[in-house]
Amino acid sequence: MPQPSDADRMRALLRRVRGLRAVSPTPDLPSSETPCPRERAAARSPVAHGPLPEPAAFSPDRVRDRVVRRLLAEGRVTPACVELAWHRWKRARRDGSKDPLWRELARDPKVDRAELLAAAARSYAFDEVPVSFVNTMILINRLRPVFSEAHWDEMIERRVLPVAVQGRSFGDPERLTFATPDPTNPDVRAMLRRVSPGVYTLAFARQEVVEALIVEVFPYKKYLITQDLFTGSGRGSP
Repeated sequence: MPQPSDADRMRALLRRVRGLRAVSPTPDLPSSETPCPRERAAARSPVAHGPLPEPAAFSPDRVRDRVVRRLLAEGRVTPACVELAWHRWKRARRDGSKDPLWRELARDPKVDRAELLAAAARSYAFDEVPVSFVNTMILINRLRPVFSEAHWDEMIERRVLPVAVQGRSFGDPERLTFATPDPTNPDVRAMLRRVSPGVYTLAFARQEVVEALIVEVFPYKKYLITQDLFTGSGRGSP
């Protein structure tokens, strides 16, 4: 009996494949929606059709945020307060927020905002700069023409002020030191990269200190600091 040729075997295999497709047709999907092998395997998996797993319960021991861990260790916030922020933070993350947990905690009016910001600065190795009101006022007046009015407004809204300068030495340019209560904020750093005339140092200063300087040096601009740094809501004139 003659053996089937390779061409015969191929035709027979194609007939078998067409028969399988006839028994279990693949839905007509656009090429971009055709399920890949992993998706098809997941669709066949009984786990994929079961209920979604319950979200993990909150536990202070599972908090990974270094700022919140520091605050908990120092007894500056309660686990119950952190838990409420944690649930809000989880929902915000699902909606696309990239803020760390401690920023959500900062929106809680029961939390000592000043201590939280100081803990955040320490956790990320930002030094607290000593601020001299007289020297800072002199420096800001000298720098008035360096920044545009729009840049001053933007810095004031974000509670960022130049508070010190390192003099020129060996031909190096001046290095400004900017103080802010929120030096970890990436928007603050992006703003300074855009508006600073040269190299700079970013340091921490307490919010009440920066705002007192703003009111003293820019009394006609104090309306710019009536919005809360974290919630964006008004809090009255300073």
